[in-house]
Amino acid sequence: MTYFTLVVLIILLVFLMRIAINARFLIKDKLEGVGWYTYEIVRRMVANHPEDEFILIHDRPLAKEYLFADNVKSVKTLIPSRHPILWYLWFEYAIPSVLKKHKPDVFISFDGHLSIKTDIPTVYVLHDLAYLHYPGEIPNTVLKFYQKFIPQYVNRADHIVSVSSHGQNDVLQQFQQIQPEATSVVGNASREIFKPISAQEQESIQEQYADGEKYFFYVGAVQPRKNISRIIQAFDLFNQTHPKSQLLIAGRSAWKTEQIKQTYLDSKSKDKIKFLGYVEDKTMAKLMASAACFIYPSLFEGFGVPVLEAMQCGVPIITSKDSAMSEVAQEAALLVDPNDTNDIAEAMIKIFDNESLSKQLIHNAESRKAQYNWDDSAKKMYEVIQKTLRG
Repeated sequence: MTYFTLVVLIILLVFLMRIAINARFLIKDKLEGVGWYTYEIVRRMVANHPEDEFILIHDRPLAKEYLFADNVKSVKTLIPSRHPILWYLWFEYAIPSVLKKHKPDVFISFDGHLSIKTDIPTVYVLHDLAYLHYPGEIPNTVLKFYQKFIPQYVNRADHIVSVSSHGQNDVLQQFQQIQPEATSVVGNASREIFKPISAQEQESIQEQYADGEKYFFYVGAVQPRKNISRIIQAFDLFNQTHPKSQLLIAGRSAWKTEQIKQTYLDSKSKDKIKFLGYVEDKTMAKLMASAACFIYPSLFEGFGVPVLEAMQCGVPIITSKDSAMSEVAQEAALLVDPNDTNDIAEAMIKIFDNESLSKQLIHNAESRKAQYNWDDSAKKMYEVIQKTLRG
């Protein structure tokens, strides 16, 4: 063995890390917010750090494309994790068993859940505290689980990651026993499929989905916190003076949708409102890029990824002045009071009637969207892992 080889081996022995990862949201063809966050950050950390071993823990078969390189190991548990009772069993029995067997240096959980029973240094990604701010809009069994366990997760974590400064401040305010230095911000970013498209493609999408008319576009889960009832009511007001336009709502139906359905049925403009349901990603990106405006006045978000995706597509945005959305959008959107239907409607009118305003918002988005990219997020997450081990 040469001296150089010996030095390299010593360096590898000193710096090699085993990083266990909760990868249960890496589900083929079903990646959503947490899944994309996990995917984009993990695959970059794997590529940037071939000297480390990454152990992906999941509860269903893992697609081959998520085994990003030779330094990735896949571990499937026998216990599934698709209900609050199973969540408990998965995190408090399955996960500790895997960690005990594989002996990682650190465990990182990307999905707002954690294992209390493990003594492995732990990084905990908490995307938001919506259960504290809007408890009435979460299914009861899920709410009870969050109320019982999230405070325990926060206390157990060695380091807490938020996806926005708003989220970080919320954690520190709600859990005042947590020290600021035990928290970090590692933001989201947009996927490459979100980008401007040609005028010809836009016309084709408008013809296919909106009868050739301009349209407002919403994408996200259909549930109360997303404020879809007020979007419909605001569109009713807007449509009184702008009848040649439509409202397209894309996203799966989640929970407590009765009021949304009734608001739609009561709408005077329901023939101009279309619920598209779940839309495949590439089509959804084209729908975003063809919209006259992206509308997202959610009541509460830990980040608000669709706002960033709309910026990448080069469309004007209406979003909420509350929680993290104003932090992400800043001057790249019209910020509205999400509880004021008239305010939302007035913003819709401004977007349609003032072309220079729309162009200014799109121009402002150039500097905002540059602040968020997955390479930076992956680098920050790895630094958090190193800090956790040092701490």
